[in-house]
Amino acid sequence: MNKIADSPIQTVISAGKMEDFFTMLKEFDSIKTSDCLIRNNMSIDVHITRKKGKLGNWVVTEDLSDFSSQRKQKTGKTMKSFYHYFSGEEKEVGIDLAVIAHKDTKKKRTYDGSIITEWFLIPICSPYEDEEGKVSIKTIELTTSKEEYRLLMETRVAIYDEFQDKIYPFLQVAIISVGKYLDCSAIFKIRDDYMLGTAIVLAEKISKKNVSLIIKDTESRINPILSVAGKYTKFFPPTEFFTNICSQMAAEAFFLNTWQVFDDRIIVDFVKPGDCYICSVTMGLIPGIATRATVYAMLEGTRILLSSNAVMYSNGTYNYKKLFEHLFDNIMEFEDMLDSPSLNLFCATKRYLKYVKKAIGKKRFISLSFPTYMKRGTFFTELLRQTKDFQLSEYYDTMLITSYHEILKALTKEENNELA
Repeated sequence: MNKIADSPIQTVISAGKMEDFFTMLKEFDSIKTSDCLIRNNMSIDVHITRKKGKLGNWVVTEDLSDFSSQRKQKTGKTMKSFYHYFSGEEKEVGIDLAVIAHKDTKKKRTYDGSIITEWFLIPICSPYEDEEGKVSIKTIELTTSKEEYRLLMETRVAIYDEFQDKIYPFLQVAIISVGKYLDCSAIFKIRDDYMLGTAIVLAEKISKKNVSLIIKDTESRINPILSVAGKYTKFFPPTEFFTNICSQMAAEAFFLNTWQVFDDRIIVDFVKPGDCYICSVTMGLIPGIATRATVYAMLEGTRILLSSNAVMYSNGTYNYKKLFEHLFDNIMEFEDMLDSPSLNLFCATKRYLKYVKKAIGKKRFISLSFPTYMKRGTFFTELLRQTKDFQLSEYYDTMLITSYHEILKALTKEENNELA
């Protein structure tokens, strides 16, 4: 199989065999949450009870009647904690958040090896103005462990909740959905030493929209952002999805072989015992990642893409019928091509090599070595062997393994061997 490089899906959370797949899914569900952390026009209710002339307790309740999530509360038992909660600031509850951008990492470490960093702080409620209307960029210092530091530095931009001392760093996989939903894709294309400009734009965009953060819960105060979405975005449980998929695949005599979980998707490979075919099912876990079923033939250690279907999450579920519609139709055709007498004939190799050039690039193309003429079947096998270990991006890898199928179709035509 071709090795995919330079892809945001390369960080594998978990991988394994069939026995522990559904156990993993249940654990995976527990660390994925969707939370509307930032909203406009929020209203709150404050209830204070008194006992014998003293404060008994206080409750601040946020009105989430327009959202599917439960009502959120902050509670306390002393007037001191009540005043501390509001911090004397004239802004709505939940807006005490800021976008932070990395400024500097201190050379000195703390006694326990923690890393001290300095960050630009851009309040979401007023991105870059102080009370007098002057431009003012504040900074803060954060002390983190090495692992927390790694997460923060992936994009060097995060959301900071000062009241709860929680940090939500934007991961690389979140950039597509952030740019699309907030209409600011361009701010991530240029990676400056200081991501201050990116932080200012994000703070301004977030302050004007209802933003739901899809986060990965951790035991620390660092909760990475996997995606952003609108307040009405719903997510389908992976356990229910793959229970249905396993049932559908069993009907086609395909059985679960291996699985991988990434930050933005789950990929499960099903195999047909005794055959060279693989059906790979990808479930997108964040907006922008398609849910797809793809059938491959495995030859010479690489995949040849035969067919693929994608579906969108709609009306509370997925259209499983559409996902598998005509998905396996090309298997019989592929077997006929492999048995075709045309593969014993000779062909001009140059005619077919040009169709993989765009996928593998000029430098890799020059490294290919073929005689001018050779048997078609031998040429196809050798083409797979010479290109299978190229490290390509996800886009170009798909282009390459799709071109294999098209080249084989052309090679099995006796009269006209040119690709359309």
